[in-house]
Parts: sequence; structure tokens; C-alpha cells
Amino acid sequence: MYLNITPRANNRKYLSIVHGYRDENGKVKKKTIKSLGYLDELQKKYDDPILHFKKVAKEMDAERKSSDRNIDFSIKKNEKLQPGADNTKNFGHAALSSVYHKLDIHTFLKNRQRHTEGDFNADSVMQSLVYLKLISPFSEQKLSKGFNLLFEAPECTENSLPQCLSFIHAYKDNMQLWIHDKAREICGNDDLMIYYSIHNHCSPTHAIQIGAFTDSRGLPLTYELFPCNTPSYNYKPDFSGIKNRFKMKRMITVSDKGSGSGNLIWEIINSPSKDGYIFNVPMHSACRELKQYILDSADYQWNDDEYKHKSRICPRIIEISAGNGERICKTIEEKQVIFYSPKYAKRARGNSFDGYHILFTSELNTDDETIIEMYRGLWENERSFAITKNDLEKRPNLISVHDFIEINLQISLVAHILVKILQLSTENRYPLPSIINSLTKANCIYLQENFYIFSYYDEILRDIGDITGIPFNNKLMSLGDIKKVLAAVKKPAPELISTE
Repeated sequence: MYLNITPRANNRKYLSIVHGYRDENGKVKKKTIKSLGYLDELQKKYDDPILHFKKVAKEMDAERKSSDRNIDFSIKKNEKLQPGADNTKNFGHAALSSVYHKLDIHTFLKNRQRHTEGDFNADSVMQSLVYLKLISPFSEQKLSKGFNLLFEAPECTENSLPQCLSFIHAYKDNMQLWIHDKAREICGNDDLMIYYSIHNHCSPTHAIQIGAFTDSRGLPLTYELFPCNTPSYNYKPDFSGIKNRFKMKRMITVSDKGSGSGNLIWEIINSPSKDGYIFNVPMHSACRELKQYILDSADYQWNDDEYKHKSRICPRIIEISAGNGERICKTIEEKQVIFYSPKYAKRARGNSFDGYHILFTSELNTDDETIIEMYRGLWENERSFAITKNDLEKRPNLISVHDFIEINLQISLVAHILVKILQLSTENRYPLPSIINSLTKANCIYLQENFYIFSYYDEILRDIGDITGIPFNNKLMSLGDIKKVLAAVKKPAPELISTE
């Protein structure tokens, strides 16, 4: 606040105390807080009215900045919104920004763009795309339409966006290694890799196979994209190369595509690192004895009230191809894990096997809960790496369909990493969909004079706020204070996760 002196008719001067601010569009605005009167009349009461009211304005401004003051807003009862008005901003992405900068992804992109010509800032675009992937999956036809939900708009024009996306795509492999190394510093080392085979129908004309690789905690590492419309049995990822690249000692393959071919199983368990597998078996392919075992209520144990499970180790005969083209039989030891989820039973059609899942695994000494959680990671990755027809319709004309799918997968990978680290920082107390839902609901609406009001808060935001220092419980914040928070989360911060 300051003292405003306005010239009036007859050379008179009018004094008032005003508050200057910038509106949501950045335009300078003034609001009269107190009208004082004409200078010549005030001189009859005060020796030096200007000096006196400058001091008063300073005191009022100090009171305005105090945290416990009351704030008054004046809105006309018949005030209308104009077409195109959108006063909502998301504040939840501040938590994602905290992890993004903890991983130094901004440093990676800025260093590589230093010698690149282009009217774009790859870091700001990457941040915007990653945050919006979680808090507002794009529903607009144009990729850039969701940017107004964020307080910090990306530095990129519509024309330079294709060049920026191509730049991000060119460095995706190096970025994945960079993030992996930084994530190890935050979360600790993990040398067990899990491979998830995911099928995704992007559109009637594009069906893809995605191989998603994570560590045993579910932190994504990389992905491989099968050639579109190519059956998965014609494509095999370079498992050995990927393990070496990410310094992993062993890998477990998880798939929903049946119990796996004999050749695949034999190759997995006889690899140099003695890898493993977890395969979901369709109920219709289970033998009569296995179905009887499933329906027998004996030996089931409940995990809280979420699901019940039991397991047994059984020999299984598989057929493999010999060098001369003949088929030979091999006997392997295999663990059969059965689990039943009431939640999924309700979604099914109503027969006695609804809600049951059959898992065949090589991991004989691993407890049932760990195997089930590894398998459930498949569903988690299917959600995270989902690409829809609507996504493909946002493709800029200068980028091929294949490259655009790759760019979407890279954005999904980074987004999944950020929210997964937030989950780990809360000691896995909350499922990923719940965390994403809370961050999505942490919105605010513009009122007046650069003030935003918040309307949602829960225990997830409380815990994430305690970890990151973000005040999600504030009901009212000025734009200046919001920007201070967004700037603070980009600076070096205390450890998100204890590695002790």
C-alpha cells in the first residue's frame, strides 16, 4: 500500500491510500483502500499530511502482509463471468515439481539444449507435459490447451512445439539413465528388475506391445515399444543389454498372456542370471484338479480385508524345441499362487470363479504377498503407459505416429517415476490412484487482487506437505506466496526418502 496523490480541478490534490497489484493476466491494477480527502483541508488538521499518511500507509501495508489479518473482498451480486473465463489453477503439481527438481531433470535438459537452436525451453515444456499427464490427462485436441491449468506456462510457441518434442525424443535413452542414477541416490540401490508385457490398443488402426521395465519397488526404468501390429512372439527385448545398462543383476518377467511357452520359460530360468517369471493363467485353461484346489476354502489367508491367498509348489511338464526341430519334454518346479479379491468379484459376471487369479511363478521361495504385488504392478503400468486414440489425435503434423507414441511413453515414464517416489516417501501408505486423485483435486480459484482460494485437503496432501514443505492446508494464498512455494520446491531440499 502507498499514499496516492491525485490532481483535481482548481489545482487541488486528493489523497488516498491505495493497494497496487497485478491481476491474473499480469496487468497492473489499483484498489482504493481508504479515501482521505483534499490536501488543503487535511493541512488544517495535520502539520504535514503527506508525511503523516505515508506513515499510515506503511503501517497498513505491514498489517496487510501479516498472516493473521482478515481480508475483505467485494463481489457484486449480479457480477457475470465472460465467455472463456477459466479461473482454476492446480497447486498439486508443486509436489511433482519437488521430485522433478530433486532428480535434476531440469539440469539434464538445460545442459543438452545449450548448443541447440530453437525457440523453446525443453525443460519447461517437459515439466508441463509431465504434470498435466497426471493432474489433467489431455482432453483437448491440441497438446498445449491444458497449459493454462498451471501457474508457470511453458516457454514454447505452437510452431516450435514439434521441434521441442523431437528434441525430448532424441535424448530419451540418456534421460532414463540420468533419472535412474538420481533415483538411486534418493531411494537407494535395487538390483532386481521386473519386466511387464503390456498390450495397448491405441486406436482401431494402431495396436502396440509395450515392454515396461521397473525395479522391485515399482520405480520405472525404461520401456521398449514393439513394432505396431507385430505379434509379440516375433519380438524379443534385449533383456541382457537392458540389465547391463541399468546395472541390474536379475530380472522377473510378468505377463497376463497365459502361462508362457515352454521355450520362453526354459530360456528364462536357464539364463546366466537365473531369471524368473510370474504368469497369469486364464481360468478357462486351468485343469479340473487346479479348479478344485481353488474352490477348496482350506489354507486361504487374508491380507487385511483386501484379498485372500494360498499357494503350493507343483511340478509341471513343459515342451521345448530341440536343436533338430523335435519337441522334448522337461519337468520344472513351479509355484502356484491363488488369490481372490472381493472388489474384482463384484465387477464380474457372477460365476464361482469370479475374483480369483491364478499365478504360475518360478519364485519358489518368495512369499505370496510379494508375488501378488509384483503381478499387480502390471495393472499399475498398464494405467501409467496407456495411450488412447485421443492422444494420437493431438499429434503435430511434423511428428510421425511412431515417434509421437514414443514421446507419450517417455512423458508417461517420467510422470510415473515422480508419483511413485511420492508414494515411496509416504512409506507406501497410499495407492498411486489415490495420490494422483489428491494432487488433481488440490486446485484453487482466483478471487480478487491476486488472491486464490483453496477448497480441498486430505491426509494424503497433509503427509506430502509435511515431506515437501508445501502448505496444502492454506485456505487462501496470494499469487506472490504461491510463486514463492513453486520457487522453493525447485531448490535443494531435505531427503524425500530415508535410505537407512
